[in-house]
Amino acid sequence: MNDPLWMPRPGPADLAQRAIERCLALGRFSESNTGITRTFLSPPMRQVHDALRVCGDALGMETRIDAAGNLHGLYRGNMPNAQRLIIASHLDTVPQAGAYDGILGVVLGYALIEALGGRRLAFDVEVIGFSEEEGVRFGVPFLGSRALAGTFSPDLLSVKDQQGVSVRQAIIDFGLNPDE
Repeated sequence: MNDPLWMPRPGPADLAQRAIERCLALGRFSESNTGITRTFLSPPMRQVHDALRVCGDALGMETRIDAAGNLHGLYRGNMPNAQRLIIASHLDTVPQAGAYDGILGVVLGYALIEALGGRRLAFDVEVIGFSEEEGVRFGVPFLGSRALAGTFSPDLLSVKDQQGVSVRQAIIDFGLNPDE
C-alpha cells in the first residue's frame, strides 16, 4: 500500500485532520455497502490490519497480530526494559457503524507516535487494536481484551457464529494459532 495517507508527514499542524482522513479511509474496509460493518477476523479486518501495519512500519513501530487477532504496534522508548504505556481501542464495529467507531482511538494512538517525529521516550508506547470487542460475530464481547488480560477462557474457542464457524476455526482461517 503506497497510499500517501498512511505515510507520516513532518509537522503536527494537520495531524488531527490526517487522523480523521485515516478513519474515513479505513471505513472503506467493510462487509456492508451502507455504513461500516467489520466483524472479527473478516477480510475487511485483514485490510485494516494491513493499512495500520504500513503506517506503523513507517513510524518505526514493531507490529504484530496476536493469537486473538489483536493488532499491536510497539514504539520502543530509549531505555532498555522500559515501562509501557498502552493506548487501545477496537477495530471491529457494530453493524452499520460510523467511521470513528472504535478505530478513532487506535488511529489517534498512531497520530501520537507520528507527533513525536522520531523522538524516543523514556518508556515504550504500545497501540493495540482489539478484535471482537463488540461481540457481533460470536455474541461474546471483549475476546481480544480478554486475551490480553489473561482472562480468555479456553471454552470460548468452541463458541460458534451463525454460520457454524467456531472461534478456534476463525482464528486458524485467519492464519493465526489459537494455542499460542
